[in-house]
Amino acid sequence: MTLRVLHIISDLNVGGAGRYLLNLLPGLKAEGVLVQVVCPGGGELERELRERGFEPWLLSEGDASFSWRAVAEIRRYLAQGSYQVVHTHASLAGRVAARLSGVRGLVLTRHGLGRSDKVSFLRRGVGRVVSGALTDRVIAISEAVAAALVAEGVDYRRIRVIPNGVDVGEFARASGAGVRLELGVGNRPVVGMVARLVPEKAPQDFLRAAALVRRSFPEAIFLLVGSGPLEAELKRRARELGFGEEFRFLGYRRDVAGVTAALDVAVLSSH
Repeated sequence: MTLRVLHIISDLNVGGAGRYLLNLLPGLKAEGVLVQVVCPGGGELERELRERGFEPWLLSEGDASFSWRAVAEIRRYLAQGSYQVVHTHASLAGRVAARLSGVRGLVLTRHGLGRSDKVSFLRRGVGRVVSGALTDRVIAISEAVAAALVAEGVDYRRIRVIPNGVDVGEFARASGAGVRLELGVGNRPVVGMVARLVPEKAPQDFLRAAALVRRSFPEAIFLLVGSGPLEAELKRRARELGFGEEFRFLGYRRDVAGVTAALDVAVLSSH
């Protein structure tokens, strides 16, 4: 019997969870798994899914983990197919809808650390009850994420650690020449960071480090590749630090392998 899996993700655009899903789906399909995706409509994630040959079912609301409208929409989608597994990525609405629809195999992948250091005793208890009611297994992408889940009250017996896989061949084959030509940097040293512009990625640390490095290497070019809620603040701070064209905000890029190949130094400042 063919295994049928419904993936539900609440992200509108492609961050870590979206990239994980885009990498995972072709592998599942190659193994003979019938996969379907539910995601918000109108975003970068929908577009990339379609370009890769997947036709997602769409939610009317984006970037919201829970709403009763989303629960109703997902339940209608679930009624269209007999899915043995529902695999959710942050979507609380997806988990609620799956349980209400009687799905027996319910999986959540946790893609980030959260704030387990600030979890109260009461919240730990609530977390244990909710995770028990709304998940059969929780996938953690690292041991650190697994520890955070336990700190939040999730029963460790439900957790499985499955690290993310990356197609390193794509990066090995990539050339940065086109990106360097596009940016007009010539032979100047290029330092860059590819990340969502959110607090946990600490892009402000990269900006401060760039200001220090510039003192010794004034010819260096710095690239911040990604988008997010901190973008306006970071641009303002870059101006305050006296940066001009030598610090560039490239926004969201799909050619990450090419951008990475164009760098002389790649930086990751995540906390």
